Amino acid sequence: MRLLSDPASSFGSLSLAMTPPPEDEVAAQLQRLVDQCCHGNNYCKQVLSLYQLSKCLARGHFGKKEERRIDG
Repeated sequence: MRLLSDPASSFGSLSLAMTPPPEDEVAAQLQRLVDQCCHGNNYCKQVLSLYQLSKCLARGHFGKKEERRIDG
């Protein structure tokens, strides 16, 4: 995973870009769109980043909430 500086991004000055694993055909096709896009490539980058983030969240890469018990 790497962060790329993107001053035109509507989400701030940094956008998330990850290199997709070779077996992930959807991410590979989205990356091709990003690489070939002449107009609106920020949108393509955001779609790719959101797709990859959704996969990470589905796998639980960001950890699970710890359950806490509060005795009253």
